[in-house]
Amino acid sequence: MGPFIARAVLWLIFGFFVINIINEFRLFDMPVRWYTVMLPVMLLFGLQEAVLKRIEIKRVSATDPQFLESRWFKILYVAMWIFVICLLVSIPIVWWGAIKKAITSSSFDWQVPKSR
Repeated sequence: MGPFIARAVLWLIFGFFVINIINEFRLFDMPVRWYTVMLPVMLLFGLQEAVLKRIEIKRVSATDPQFLESRWFKILYVAMWIFVICLLVSIPIVWWGAIKKAITSSSFDWQVPKSR
């Protein structure tokens, strides 16, 4: 149950990042509401859980070499790694954007005061 909850929380965090990125780039006239992104994210989470459960059932029922040489397993494996790598690459970009926004929106005067 722990891994299931951890994956659900990670997908929700991913959805939160997506909402903020879309709203930050101002792709639409109005800000995107949270439910318009969270619903597809949770549907993707359900699809992932179904796929993982099916892979687990196939792994248990099939012989090891037969399962590992399956074309669908290789495609799924590559797709999951591409998603993970994209997610890991996006984290520094999001933090860079958040730090840049915080710096540019501050009203702090960085100039050194002149001595009299």
